[in-house]
Amino acid sequence: MTQRSKARRAIPAAVMPVSRSKPRGNNHSETETEKRYRLLADNVTDVICTLDKNLVVTYLSPSVTHLLGYTVEESLGQHWNQWIDESLTPESAKIATEVFREIGASMDDSSQDTYKSWTLELEFKRKDESTLWTEGRVSILRSAEGEPIGFLALVRDINERRRAQELFKTLANNSPIAVYIVQDGKLQFVNSQFQHHAGVGESELLGTDASRFVLTEDRGSVRQMAEAMLKGERPNPYEYRFVGPGGRTKWVMEQVASIQHNGRPATLGTFMDITARKQSEETLVHSESQLRLLSQRILEVQEEERARIARELHDQLGQELVALKIEAVVLMEELAKSPRLHERARGVLDLIDRLDTTAHRIAVSIRPEILDKLGLVKAIQWYAEDFERRSGISCPVEAPNDELVLPKAVSTCAYRILQEALVNVWKHSRASQAKVKVTSGHGLVNICVSDNGVGMDLGRLSEGTSLGLLGMRERASLVGGKISIRRNPGGGLRLAAHLPLSVAQAGAGAAADLVSAQTAASKPWTKSAIRVLLVDDHSLVRAGLRRVLEQAPDIRIIAEACDGREAVSKFPEVNPDVVVMDISMPELDGMEASKRILSLHPRAKILMLTRFHEEQYAIRTLKAGCLGYLTKGSSTQQLHHAVRAVARGKRFLSEEGQDVVNLQLLSSQSGFGLLESLSDRELQVLCLLAQGQELKGVAADLELSVKTVETYRSRVLHKLHLRNDVEICQFAIQHGLIDEMPSRTSIDQSS
Repeated sequence: MTQRSKARRAIPAAVMPVSRSKPRGNNHSETETEKRYRLLADNVTDVICTLDKNLVVTYLSPSVTHLLGYTVEESLGQHWNQWIDESLTPESAKIATEVFREIGASMDDSSQDTYKSWTLELEFKRKDESTLWTEGRVSILRSAEGEPIGFLALVRDINERRRAQELFKTLANNSPIAVYIVQDGKLQFVNSQFQHHAGVGESELLGTDASRFVLTEDRGSVRQMAEAMLKGERPNPYEYRFVGPGGRTKWVMEQVASIQHNGRPATLGTFMDITARKQSEETLVHSESQLRLLSQRILEVQEEERARIARELHDQLGQELVALKIEAVVLMEELAKSPRLHERARGVLDLIDRLDTTAHRIAVSIRPEILDKLGLVKAIQWYAEDFERRSGISCPVEAPNDELVLPKAVSTCAYRILQEALVNVWKHSRASQAKVKVTSGHGLVNICVSDNGVGMDLGRLSEGTSLGLLGMRERASLVGGKISIRRNPGGGLRLAAHLPLSVAQAGAGAAADLVSAQTAASKPWTKSAIRVLLVDDHSLVRAGLRRVLEQAPDIRIIAEACDGREAVSKFPEVNPDVVVMDISMPELDGMEASKRILSLHPRAKILMLTRFHEEQYAIRTLKAGCLGYLTKGSSTQQLHHAVRAVARGKRFLSEEGQDVVNLQLLSSQSGFGLLESLSDRELQVLCLLAQGQELKGVAADLELSVKTVETYRSRVLHKLHLRNDVEICQFAIQHGLIDEMPSRTSIDQSS
């Protein structure tokens, strides 16, 4: 009998699945099924092995000879322990024994999953003394009735995979960057560089949470960026702060990719230390800021000196030339009897006139008095006429009739940019016309110079080799503006300067903007900055509040939330110094979110923002445990003061909330007692109805359905013992919720 036929005879009936499509009494059908499954078992490349409940080998597929070198006859009837001792390396034998002990213990446990299997990697000793790494999957073998009758094992050759893993480990451990593998949120592999950054060894890292090395306040953004990179939505690496030994942080730059690890999805991550680079960037930004401040100061001193020299030329030299001219005229009249001397005196008078004209031209070119006396528009019109006269190039000006009110630094900047632009037209464009257009709007003054010349290569201009253009851009940036250049459709170039209209926008010659940019760039390194969690359901409002808050160098937005639920979940992740919370949000409003945060984190400091001015909101805010209450219409300075006060643990109220403490004393009175019975949402509905709004308007304001608002209105009427909207208005006036009765029409419509 051949080895293959013996193997076929050895296959137990339990291995042969019973056909469910035909009656079990159909012997012919069962015989065909057995043949098919024996054929499959005999020809599969993986090793199939079955054992009875006593761990005796009852079947072994012929592929065992190819894989391990043993014959089927050598293994059949052996006890598993004997087979382990002979065929496995000591370490693998230990693993297999422990796994089979666990499987045996679970055989009679009815609560176990019927289809549960155990996967393990084992190193076999082949008959020729070589070794082979395999992956085995073991499951409980059950009869047709579902009773456990033994074990089924499938063994697969993974030698190549193990070699690839060893090669990967060798390469990773010799890499200058940190390499790690994460699966199910746990570290499965870390190279030597990762261990160096973490300050602990491999045994203490494997199986632990991978995110514990990310600074707490960076975890949310790192998770988002990593997910975007894994989805292919982010091609560039991201940066975050890595927490090393002793809590010391360092900046790292990381990339992640999806891989298969041990047959299951995993994430491969690599990162490198960029702390030195970040510090260099901070130093560079600071140096650049200082250089720009120095450049600004040089330009300011230069303009001051130009103005002084222009005044000296105009006032001192000009007056002396006038006096000299008067003397020359008198002298010429006295020498009228001597034609020769009279003619020489006339020559002196002409020379004085030319000197006076030259002095005036020099004074104007240094600093035109018209710019300081009559403003930018008049100075531009005067310079355009002078340019047209000197160059022969037509230079029409389109400007507003009314003079623009500008900071001195901005008007000087605009005038100097116009001068440089027109000089460039004269030198390089070969144009016959240069149009100047002055407009204002959206907080900017725009100076546009457009010519019909031959134009220039914009690529060369972008290289920064044009000193004139560099000078214009530097001047514009120093006042918080910018320069743009593009080709005209009909030929030539169009240069536009966009400069801020107000001193607040221009800052201290853009130094404010530069210092702000520097502060923003270095904020992660500023330990004293107030860390704020910003909560509002409108993205545009959040963006506006972020810009306003981060104007202060000591306030930093570390995270945002779009509703109350997200704020509650995000608070422990980022642990902010202050929460700036909108009071009116769908799902979970700011008041309820604040209560939940304070119940979980009693030391939380919350500043409530609202568009409602009613004092009852301030009362509820304070009773909820918030430290601050501010309306969204408050000034930027007041908002900054509020955040700073709340961060110090002090109470801060808007002007509308100054009398809140006194109102609290009145809360025991009947009207205020009734108000206390209302929920926050019911109070909002009450106030909006009292202002004369219809139900649809209230629903739109609060982002609720009309039916829901009707329900809230019914509750308000019931709790306050009122009958209609007119009585709601009267109640609101009596208790200071609104100042006066709205129009009768609106009340009638809402009633």
